Amino acid sequence: MKDREIEGLKARLYPRNEQDMITSTKWGKSEVRLTSPSAEQCTDVLTRIEKDHQQVYLSDSSSDVAQLLVVPLLQKKNIRSLYILSTSLTRDFIDLFASQMLDDNTLESLYLNHNSIDDDGVIILVQSLKYNKKLQYLSLDFNTGITSLSVPSLAEFIRINSTLSVLYVSHTRIDTRGVLELVDSLKSNTRLGKIVVDEKHKAMCTKTVGKINRLDFSYTTATAYEYTGVNLGGLLV
Repeated sequence: MKDREIEGLKARLYPRNEQDMITSTKWGKSEVRLTSPSAEQCTDVLTRIEKDHQQVYLSDSSSDVAQLLVVPLLQKKNIRSLYILSTSLTRDFIDLFASQMLDDNTLESLYLNHNSIDDDGVIILVQSLKYNKKLQYLSLDFNTGITSLSVPSLAEFIRINSTLSVLYVSHTRIDTRGVLELVDSLKSNTRLGKIVVDEKHKAMCTKTVGKINRLDFSYTTATAYEYTGVNLGGLLV
């Protein structure tokens, strides 16, 4: 990102009332976890992060902050796992992020959870991931803005991509017909290990297509934070 663009993003970030919002940056040996970070904290992370910090978690933030932090991080080419939680991502961010993913050859796991992305965002994102040769895990769990409208794009992505191992789409609003369309796309992809969907689809899927080893059902009622292991205990401040 250009310096002018970064300064523009900072200018749009209003001062935060620390009494109303818990703001933190936690450092571990191989990861950094940011909760509601300020622009200054993002700049500090970009300055201090080292090659051993291969996992980054961003939660309870904004799309502007995500843009300020995530794109420069990916350009460093050492991030292997990225988690964005409870951060409503705008079209501008998704467009920029997707363009970055066209050239990214380092990110192996991408988790966009807990109402961080919707149908429009998914359609843009998976378009950029069709020919990605590195990403192995893509989680879109706990996004109520994802419906069966994005299923055709997801199905096309599954048919074309040759490296993804697991796709998580549980706790979304994809209906059973959409799940069956995703299952059908597996016929063209022998690399994808499994698709994880809601348990409520199990009976109809079993009745319609029988047992499918590469279709898994999520029984958990955990929140996205528990599901992705976002626990700040034991980390270095």
